[in-house]
This record gives sequence, structure tokens and C-alpha cells, in this order.
Amino acid sequence: IDFFNQGLYYFRITLYNEKDNERYFARPYQIIQTGGKTEEDKKFVIAPGRINEDLSAFCTSTMLVRYSEQEINLNEYCIFRTEIDVGVNYLDTRFFMDVELLFSDLKDLEQTPQMIKEHSHNIETDVAFEQV
Repeated sequence: IDFFNQGLYYFRITLYNEKDNERYFARPYQIIQTGGKTEEDKKFVIAPGRINEDLSAFCTSTMLVRYSEQEINLNEYCIFRTEIDVGVNYLDTRFFMDVELLFSDLKDLEQTPQMIKEHSHNIETDVAFEQV
């Protein structure tokens, strides 16, 4: 994905199924890192991936994007749990995944990214993000 603005980015992912026009969200419960991040990748990861219990969402690591053609390998994923009613055709239950990209402009930050990385306990509440 190409990002054209310098700033902080992360993906927020939810998984759900629908029944009778109602959404039933799966609960994320385990984040898994595959492989390691390079030293270059680590410089641009501001906060680790996390689970947002209130939104039943997996939030990837928050990344600092500084220039075009920059690549950051997150190498992380999340396992979700859900329950469905066992009935006729329950194996045909369709699941949907929403992936939202969230962004915070660097010019609006009062702290440097390094300060945020060192002192922020909850990046989602300490920094204002908007959906892209």
C-alpha cells in the first residue's frame, strides 16, 4: 500500500458474521509475530500490535511513514474466536472482515515520534487518529 502523507498509520481489523441483519463480532484473543522485524523496521514501529476489546478489533503495530517507497514488514497476525449456532447449514456461515487504515498527521503531534514511542501507554488514546 502506498501512503502519500508522512505520519503514523495502523490497520484496525474486525471479523464478524451476520444473522437476521445483526452482526456478531468475533473476539480477537492472540497476536502472533512471524519472523522478526529488521532493525530498520524496528525504527519505524512506534507501538506494538494490540487488541481493542471495546471494538472487538485487532490493531496492527503503529508505523511511522516518512518517505515514499518506504517498506515496513510487520509480520504479525491475530487469531479470532467466535461462536455460531449449530443448525441447518451452519457450515455455510459467511464471515466478513473489515480492514480500516487509520492515520495521524505528524504536523499535529506535539511530541516527536521517539517521545511517543517511549512515553505513550496507549497510542490509540494518546494520539488522535482518523480513518483514511
